[in-house]
Amino acid sequence: IYEGHYFIPKTKTTVPATSTVIYENFEKGDLSVVKSLGSASLATSAETYMGEYGLKISGGEDKSAGAMIEIDGLTVGAQYKYSAYVYTATKTQLYMFVRGVGESGLGQHVSVYGAETCVLREFVFEATAEKMEIGVYMPEGVASHKFATVDDICVMKVEEKKITDKVSILGDNNVERTGSFGIKVEEAIKGEALLKITFANDSGKIINASMAINGEKYGAVPFYKTGALESEPALDAVYIPVVLSGDTNELTFTMGERDTLYIFDAEIVSLAERFN
Repeated sequence: IYEGHYFIPKTKTTVPATSTVIYENFEKGDLSVVKSLGSASLATSAETYMGEYGLKISGGEDKSAGAMIEIDGLTVGAQYKYSAYVYTATKTQLYMFVRGVGESGLGQHVSVYGAETCVLREFVFEATAEKMEIGVYMPEGVASHKFATVDDICVMKVEEKKITDKVSILGDNNVERTGSFGIKVEEAIKGEALLKITFANDSGKIINASMAINGEKYGAVPFYKTGALESEPALDAVYIPVVLSGDTNELTFTMGERDTLYIFDAEIVSLAERFN
């Protein structure tokens, strides 16, 4: 007690369960933590988000390229968010992936395509082991001058929960949607929630879709380029804050009349960072 105030003694500092994968030695030019999958080098500051260096991979006509890092201390069954700032050459496909140690394939992943300015890309994955591999991968068949850089790589423990099952994508079962698409939520949701849309965009451009909820217009939602729907699924997900107070809520997304997206799933979720 001091001057009439009671203070609780601090015995432990609580911080988010966060792992910054590229540690401080990375800025000193140390890539020892990175395992090359055909091509991995230091990028210059002109191709990175912050600092002097980033991680760079370069393409090849007859071989794939990539890099990965082992992370430890994960909680099996828990969810984590893998994020990085990504920059690529024109028309270059890149996958951000998470998989078990020693596994082949891309495991859990998202696709980034033609990010000609540095953009933040992130996705939520579930830990299937205490130790896993996170990385980036560029498929073979691209010219040797094609490249991608990633910077400020981070893994943070989060909790993503589905709030309701009463969500449907309007229209037929075809995932292809041209000009517009709609989503119906047949339940009132308390407070603000997130609409998570899993999609593919092979148009070669960012598609901005104007959103309306029950006829009331809001801002535009950017659907980033994911590349062609060949070989590995080129998917991404966008999280949109929404307030759905009606028993029936209809969300409409209007694009250019010739714009096409592939809408694979829609969910209403909550997403929170965890401190343990």
